[in-house]
Amino acid sequence: MPAYLTLSEFKMRTIMPWAQIDRIDSTLAPGWLGAQFEASSRWIDMRLSKRYRVPFDAPPEAVKSWVARMVTARAYLVHGI
Repeated sequence: MPAYLTLSEFKMRTIMPWAQIDRIDSTLAPGWLGAQFEASSRWIDMRLSKRYRVPFDAPPEAVKSWVARMVTARAYLVHGI
């Protein structure tokens, strides 16, 4: 199942500077952001499965925002802020 966000979509929704995102993705932890997008997407699916048919084919904007917020907090920890 694909994650609800891609790296480029994440950059458009996060408050984290793009240079820090690129540093995480290329130097600090290659592939880590993609794994976090997937894990966060599945966590949201788990929480919403009682009320909605998941995974979403076209995720609502709110779901994409939730994934971005969840990954932003973790990304700042990985980056060391």
